[in-house]
Amino acid sequence: MVPTIPSLLDPRDVTPANLAILLALASQNSATGRSVRAQLRDRLLELTVAQAIEQTDYYNAAFGEEGRRFVADELAGLPLLSRGDLVGAGPSIRSRYADFGFCSYTSGTSDHPLIIYKSRQEQRYLWNLFRLLRTGTSSRASLVLSEANAVHGRKLELPGDDVQFPVSLASKSGYRVASELLGTRFLVAGELRTISMIAGSTRRIRQLTTYLTTHDRAAPADQVSTVSVSGQYLSRSGRTELAEFWRGAKIVDSYTLTEMFGGADRCDHCEGFHFSDFVVPEVVGLDSPAQLFEGRGRLVLTTLYPFTQMTPLIRYLPGDLVDVKREVCPTGRETYWFLGRALRYLRLADGAFVTTADVEEALAGIREIRRIPDPAPIPDECKLEGVLPAFRFVESSVPDLALELSDPSSISVQRRRSIIREVDRTLRARLFGLIGQYALSDTLHAPGELGVDWTGRA
Repeated sequence: MVPTIPSLLDPRDVTPANLAILLALASQNSATGRSVRAQLRDRLLELTVAQAIEQTDYYNAAFGEEGRRFVADELAGLPLLSRGDLVGAGPSIRSRYADFGFCSYTSGTSDHPLIIYKSRQEQRYLWNLFRLLRTGTSSRASLVLSEANAVHGRKLELPGDDVQFPVSLASKSGYRVASELLGTRFLVAGELRTISMIAGSTRRIRQLTTYLTTHDRAAPADQVSTVSVSGQYLSRSGRTELAEFWRGAKIVDSYTLTEMFGGADRCDHCEGFHFSDFVVPEVVGLDSPAQLFEGRGRLVLTTLYPFTQMTPLIRYLPGDLVDVKREVCPTGRETYWFLGRALRYLRLADGAFVTTADVEEALAGIREIRRIPDPAPIPDECKLEGVLPAFRFVESSVPDLALELSDPSSISVQRRRSIIREVDRTLRARLFGLIGQYALSDTLHAPGELGVDWTGRA
């Protein structure tokens, strides 16, 4: 029998004990699981809006009296929240009743860095919730080599017995330390163990992989069971390279945000991404707030109470482009594909647009295209791994994708034409042939001519 969740939830109804049961049911790939997941999303969404209006000046003013009668299927009628709106709101978007716990920070690589305030209540709530969700699990603690990163400040802490080995991968010494730790056996609870999990940003883990490959220091087959990456786009060829080096390891590719608890993981079945039950995703057009249920657009995310309490983000635009698919994955969840940042894309005449992810996939196997070295003081052999190729979107009457060659004098005219054909073929395949009219520069550019830096900014 499918349980029915009350239409009106009170904060007292969403204790860790109550939600642990519902979340466990919602995680099931069954009719019951799908029903509970949909009901739970809607009821928590309604509770989130009610709490935001009651506890913050920003949402009380933005939603008004109509917001007090909000029901879940009216989400598209609420205003969008941009990064600029979030910065401008200041303290007014934070709960008046939540006790300050700590701050987290965005990196600021794509825009003005944000300071996100978290409360003691939400930290305590999530700790207790995940303690209950882990009850009865028998998996033993993992030894985890994790990237140490102070850029984002403090993070929410969840219960667990894993042994962490934080290592900085932004310096040469960190790579040597990581290599030595991977080859070391540790006595843990009377058993000799080795590191079995690697976790960090996509770029740094790819760079570590290159370092270990170059120095012939591969971990024994099946030593590492999981490689977890997040933070940057991971191309198909990048996933293949990680899988081939870390033999036998599961590659976990995640989308996460400093601004909120909850994100998305790449699915083993459909290779797209599915969002967790801690946020509500939507997609809207490039220039319109209208919801899209299929196709490419801007990602919109709403945090859910009680997982996020101090800084509720309702219909927040994190600045990412996605492609949402109508087809249902075998898991029963909606599928999203990440396409890059909304700050950088090439709009075509027919309404389609080319993204940084499209270009990364198209250029992944073309070594003649220049890569801009990572400026961090890391080993030289790692500086070109996981970085963007040198390209520029040029808005004009005929939109142009301009590319830089690493060594123009060594590339024949025939090979140049071949590169253009390869890129064009991949882009058309990714946009299902509906790419319209655009140009690939007849003259590929010399290093530095496009004036872009290693982040892709001009």
